[in-house]
Amino acid sequence: MKIINNIVLYTRYLFVLNASKNTRNAASYLHDVTSNANTSGQLEDLETRLVDLLQNIDRIKKDRKANLTSIEEKTDLLLSEIQQIRYQTNKHLDKLEKEIKQDIDIKECKCKKNIQNILSSVKEKKTLIIEYQTNLQSTKQHASDLQTFLVMRDIEVKVFENEQYLQSLIETNQIEQFDLVSKVDPRVISISNCLENFGSVEIKTRPSCIRLIRAKAKQAQLQVKPTKTINNLNLILQKKITTKGENIRGCCMSVNGDYFFTDHYYEKNALSVFESDGTFKYEIMLDPSYGFDILVTLIDKKTCDITSEASRKHLGIDIIDTDYRMENKIYQTSCLPLGNHM
Repeated sequence: MKIINNIVLYTRYLFVLNASKNTRNAASYLHDVTSNANTSGQLEDLETRLVDLLQNIDRIKKDRKANLTSIEEKTDLLLSEIQQIRYQTNKHLDKLEKEIKQDIDIKECKCKKNIQNILSSVKEKKTLIIEYQTNLQSTKQHASDLQTFLVMRDIEVKVFENEQYLQSLIETNQIEQFDLVSKVDPRVISISNCLENFGSVEIKTRPSCIRLIRAKAKQAQLQVKPTKTINNLNLILQKKITTKGENIRGCCMSVNGDYFFTDHYYEKNALSVFESDGTFKYEIMLDPSYGFDILVTLIDKKTCDITSEASRKHLGIDIIDTDYRMENKIYQTSCLPLGNHM
C-alpha cells in the first residue's frame, strides 16, 4: 500500500512539474518511466540488494553467536585458572602451616625435656638434703659430742657439694626461663594486608573478519578486473619491520594482525612476535629445536607450526601455543623438514 501511495505522489509531482507543458507530453513521459518497471535492471538490482542484506545479517548473527560461545569458553578457562591458582596457593599454605606446627612441637619438646631434667635433678637433691637434715637432728638429740662432731663434718661436705651444684645451675644458665616466640614471614602477612585483588580482567577487541557481501560490486570487479600474469606483477612495499634477527627464515601473519618471525641461528633459535604496527611483542625460545619455517594455523587461531630443521635432538614440526607462549606438541618426521604450508 505504501508503494502505491508513493507512485501516486510521484505521479502528482510530475503533473505539477510539467503543468506549464503539454499534458500529452507529460503523460507520454510518465508512460516511458513506468512501462518497463517490472523488467528493468533497477528492479533486479533491488532484489539482489535485498538478498545481500539478508545474507549479511545472517553472517553477522553467526559471527556474534560464535563470539558469544568463545566468550563463554574463555570465561570457563579463566575461572578454571583462578581455581587452580587458588588450589595451589592453599596447598602451599597448608604445607607451610604443617611445617611450622611441627617445628613448634619440636621446640616445645626440647624445652620440656630441659626443664624436666632440672626438676628430676633437684628433686633428688631435695630428698638427700631432707635425709641429711633428719640425721643431723637425730644426732643432736642422741649422740655424744664426738659423734656429733663427726656427723657434722660429713654433712657439711654434702651441704657444700649441693651448694656448689645449685650455684653451677645458675652459672651455666641451666635454669633460664624458656619461651616460644614466633616470627611469621612478612610475605605471608602481606597476603592479607597488601594483596588487594586476585588479578584483573580486561575486554580486548580486535577487528572483525566480516566483509559485507555486495553482489553488484563483485560483478563490477569481475568486469573491470584485468588479467595479470607473473611477468607483469609489480610489488609495492607496504611495511618494513626491523626484527634484529640473525637469520630470519620464516614469517607469517595471524588473523589478529600479529607478525611471526623464526630466527634460524645456531646460537639463538627463537620465535619473535610483533604487533601489527611493528612494535616488538614477545619472544619464545625454541631450543633445542631449530626454527626454520612457520605457519599460523587456522584451526583455533592460537597455535603456530614451526619446522625444526637440522636440530641437535629431533627433526619434526613443533606446535607452539601463542596464548601460553610455550611448546604444546612435537610431531617427529623421518626427513629434513624445511617448508611449511597449508
